[in-house]
Amino acid sequence: MVSKKFLAGIAALVCAANVHALPMPLTKTVAAGDQLVSGASKTFDINVNDLLANNGLNSNAISLGQLTVFGHSDALYNFNLSDFGNYKQTGTSTHYNAGACNHGNCNVTDYTYTRSGHSYHYDTVTDTMKVSVGDSSGSDTSEWQQSQAGYKTTEDKKDGSARFGWKTYQTTADDFYGSYSGDLSVTLNLDSKALGDIVKDGILSLSIWGMHGQFNIDSLRLDLLANLPEQPADSPVPVPTSLLLTGLGLAALATVRRRKA
Repeated sequence: MVSKKFLAGIAALVCAANVHALPMPLTKTVAAGDQLVSGASKTFDINVNDLLANNGLNSNAISLGQLTVFGHSDALYNFNLSDFGNYKQTGTSTHYNAGACNHGNCNVTDYTYTRSGHSYHYDTVTDTMKVSVGDSSGSDTSEWQQSQAGYKTTEDKKDGSARFGWKTYQTTADDFYGSYSGDLSVTLNLDSKALGDIVKDGILSLSIWGMHGQFNIDSLRLDLLANLPEQPADSPVPVPTSLLLTGLGLAALATVRRRKA
């Protein structure tokens, strides 16, 4: 005889098939390539109607949402400072020049003069991006970055001639760089006004401002949570046919055996 516990398990399986599906996550990404400077702004409209239609949904299904704007700030070195000493003779060399033989020697001496020090390059402007959507707003500011390029020698000038000898002046410096630059991002949860904006026509409007300095807008990402349509109460229970038939067969067999007993 089939046990009551087994029949109860089949009933539980049938009931589990009627449980509503979890909300569906949706994501829309929009590429951008705009640059904003202090005082400038840009308005974007993110259309999610195609995303909803591809999933058999409409804008009324949206229950939650989050907007993220990605950008970056490049370093613009607008402040330079060099700290060098005087040129000092650091080397000599000779070269052959036939025109110098009237001095009794065709070898001419060349001199090298070098000064050493440091060069500093700074971008001290804190680039700030502000994003507004619905009644919410947020901002992000570039962070301080610094690096050192290491020593490099460059030729400043060269005086003299091949006949009488060259005087070469050069600078050896290590370069320091400091700037407010790097990645920017602002994430905002969609409030009731922003969600209402989507429900109205499937389009979310937002604004981005250059509060300070300069930066590039790279992309926008909209993450949504949509409620799936509820199944009608009289809709067929989505249970695999073989499993359902097996359960009904076992239930019938148990009934027949009870009658024979």
